[in-house]
Amino acid sequence: MKRWILLLFCLCFLAGCWDRREINELAFVSSAAIDKDGDRWHVTVELFEPGGMQGEKSNSAKGRQGWLVEAAGESIFSAIRNLAKVVPRRVYWSHCQGIILGEEAAKEGLAEFLDFCVRDQEVRSSVLLFVSHGKAKKLVIETVGSIDDTLGLQLAGLANIAKLASSNLVTTVRDFSVDLATDGVSPMLCGLKLVPTKTLPGSFSSKDGDVKAASGVKVQLEGQALFRQTKMVGWLPENQVRGILWILNPPTGAIINVKVPGTQQRVSLELVKVRSNLQLKANGGERRLVIGVEGEISLGGQASSRNLNLAASARSLQRQCEAVIRNEIQQAIETAMKLQVDPFGFGHFIHTKDPKYWHRVRTNWPEKLPPISYAIEMKLVSSGLKTGGPALERRLDK
Repeated sequence: MKRWILLLFCLCFLAGCWDRREINELAFVSSAAIDKDGDRWHVTVELFEPGGMQGEKSNSAKGRQGWLVEAAGESIFSAIRNLAKVVPRRVYWSHCQGIILGEEAAKEGLAEFLDFCVRDQEVRSSVLLFVSHGKAKKLVIETVGSIDDTLGLQLAGLANIAKLASSNLVTTVRDFSVDLATDGVSPMLCGLKLVPTKTLPGSFSSKDGDVKAASGVKVQLEGQALFRQTKMVGWLPENQVRGILWILNPPTGAIINVKVPGTQQRVSLELVKVRSNLQLKANGGERRLVIGVEGEISLGGQASSRNLNLAASARSLQRQCEAVIRNEIQQAIETAMKLQVDPFGFGHFIHTKDPKYWHRVRTNWPEKLPPISYAIEMKLVSSGLKTGGPALERRLDK
């Protein structure tokens, strides 16, 4: 009897479903754009359409399955709360794939934005962060549909493919916050821009069989936004982004184009394995950074019509590949030094290897960046299924 009384007494304190949230009462955020105009924050969110959430398939004719709404306020939190004036459901952030920050907002500083992200319980630390070239709102509104149903899903896909293409380094709220809190590291974010296009991908056939397509713009990854603390100070151009990747995230699968020995034609080399390492050499009171990159490359293809045995020119191809890698790293370092930032994390590396030396140069970092030398070694290990060229001349003569 006492056991039953105790059990009934405990049941009185069970929480039950007091904080439940019915799915038909929520508006799920797919992506968001955040801009700043003077002292006011502007938030534009892309919400999943209920029909798209129920499993309806998107097609080229239908385009995006998102609903765009905008609100403004004196703070980010108030701007988001003002969305309730136009959205008949509670805006729910836990499914947000990507947040795009306007260039002007990024230059003024992201301290308030980061505070909101780490304080709000719904915003995941794994949400992707981007900086737009210009207004973020324009990018969200004007972009057209893609193979994915919403811009948020498209951004998530681009982040995954960027690793394969070795084109950009897409980071999250967590990544940015960790870099910001780490001594000797300057945060950075991947850039986004709108690109005009005359014919959209995914053209569809009409009833009479004609292929139709509209004109518009598409979103693509473009450059890296470099930060000093929470303020953006400039862009790392697209052709220099890989210079950072060689050090931070060696781009296995990257393609390097070099000249075919003895001709003006080019050959594409693919990196199948690549590793990087940093060393700090001491010589008395002087220090030197050594950037090491080593890897294996294979022949991806050549444009020469001559039946050349490129495997016999392996050493020349290797040396050209090494020169390209070194040049890309040098250009990226030069741009970063002009902006006085250290996205490579050289300062943090020195801090871990030689704390006393870091203590001497910390206040003037990265102006006190020590001299840099390079140890780059590539090895040609594969030519694919053939060693010669396409030998088109004989076939064309016939």
